[in-house]
Amino acid sequence: MKLVGVDLGFEYLLRKLKAMLDQELKNDRGEWDSCPAGELTRMVRRIDAAHRRKQTFELARTGMFSMLLVACGVLVFGNFFVARDFTFGGISCTECVQHFPAYHDHLKGEVAVEDVELLASLETHLAKCERCQSNFRKMYSDVALDQLTGSTLQFRPLLPNFAVAVLPVSF
Repeated sequence: MKLVGVDLGFEYLLRKLKAMLDQELKNDRGEWDSCPAGELTRMVRRIDAAHRRKQTFELARTGMFSMLLVACGVLVFGNFFVARDFTFGGISCTECVQHFPAYHDHLKGEVAVEDVELLASLETHLAKCERCQSNFRKMYSDVALDQLTGSTLQFRPLLPNFAVAVLPVSF
């Protein structure tokens, strides 16, 4: 009987082993075990979120790189394209241009400038600032500014339709 019992125990082990092998073969054939409800949805959402983070990071990196290039361009080349407002004689180019009409009238002798300090500042600025000299010449071609030295100019017509501003000459 003992022999039979051993055989029954052996048969039991053989059946168990066969069941395990069948299970392994079943898994090897690509059959899937069932997963909990919603697991695939959660996995898809995680993958989509990771993909969106990657796209956002790449977009942000590209944007920051572009902004860095623009900032470098402005720092390096910005000064070449922006007109500066220089200060000579205590006044800036903007202030000087604002007083061009009154200064022109003063040079022509039509109106006397009452503010002597402003007159001196305008003359000093025009003597040293080529841009303001050029602007004054374009606006008022009847007055020459070629010999500005900071002293008061006098207006003297040379021809009927042409006028020149000259410095007083002392002999």
